[in-house]
Amino acid sequence: MSLARQYIYTNALWNALGYKRAAPSPGYAAWLETLPAARFTWFARGAQDRALLTLRDRGHVIGLPIINGAEDQHMHNPYFPIPFAGGMLQGSADASFPQLTPRFALADGSVLMPLAWFRDVTWQRRGDRTIVGWRQDAMDRMGGNAPAPDKRIAVSTRYEFAPGRITRTDVYRAAAPVDLSEVALEFASFSGDPRSAGPGAVRFGAGEVTGFSATGYDGCTVGPATGKEYRAPTGAFASLVRCTLAGRRLAAPLTLTWSLSYK
Repeated sequence: MSLARQYIYTNALWNALGYKRAAPSPGYAAWLETLPAARFTWFARGAQDRALLTLRDRGHVIGLPIINGAEDQHMHNPYFPIPFAGGMLQGSADASFPQLTPRFALADGSVLMPLAWFRDVTWQRRGDRTIVGWRQDAMDRMGGNAPAPDKRIAVSTRYEFAPGRITRTDVYRAAAPVDLSEVALEFASFSGDPRSAGPGAVRFGAGEVTGFSATGYDGCTVGPATGKEYRAPTGAFASLVRCTLAGRRLAAPLTLTWSLSYK
């Protein structure tokens, strides 16, 4: 209902500006081609950083929001620091499955995710690649209405965007050894016809995303995405990849990666 209301009042504003039933500019597509391939917008810098990366590649507009969902939304994946692209990479409203973001279940019952406390955000363009990084001195403890810092685990994150490929690398470090019961990561995708392509790797025979792989986990499974939580604003997801790491003591740095390719 909230999204529908936003469409309605935005349309009313455009109509009031004189665009009602106006034909699109014939030069609009050409103008889009003049926009930069990568743009970085800062929202806040200091004790905590907030920013947005916007990329244009192969007709896709890909956004990486480095934000904080704050009260009510920090645990919902439309606010995760993951790439979004209409019809290709999306979250699901009010859903908390770990879309492209590791979820740490600790032996004491705590659940932690790297969602809220971004510091030292950097970005750079190297040829046709864009690299974004940050660190978090605390994980976000799930279960409450608002983000809650938990400093038992810290993480440094690096994204690399190349034509047709996105790679994320996380390095997790425990302030003192901590016992984990499971680490889980999911990728709900609109792509279909999935098939295993080796340990931790999946290929898709249909859809915009053509492949997905993850390292640092015990393994990944893939199957149909079923359940009401696996429905994005533009439609239901077709496939669900789930990667897990069994319980262990986190005493040394743990590196977890994922990479996806797209048309």
